[in-house]
Amino acid sequence: MLMYEHAANSRNFDKVGSLVADEAVFFFSDGSFTGIGNIRMAFENTWKTIKEETYSIRDLRWLHKSEDCAVCVYRFVSRGIINGEASQFEGRGTNILKRFGDK
Repeated sequence: MLMYEHAANSRNFDKVGSLVADEAVFFFSDGSFTGIGNIRMAFENTWKTIKEETYSIRDLRWLHKSEDCAVCVYRFVSRGIINGEASQFEGRGTNILKRFGDK
């Protein structure tokens, strides 16, 4: 999850996308996004809206771990500047991680 946190904070979707399956589904505050193209659009729109964003994962809890799959839940905090004002958002996340080859 640390790799994902670092990738999200890079504001470079190629880094985020390398960790996301083509058929993934992401839920953002403005809707759900399926498929890597739509997920890219959601991330890039968020990065345009929230300047100087810092995304952090807290209270990570692993619900399942096996050789090929892992499931976790966590709280996240997003801090940044929106329309010149400091803003903070908090929420919950759920990730299902699947092994692809050696990744």
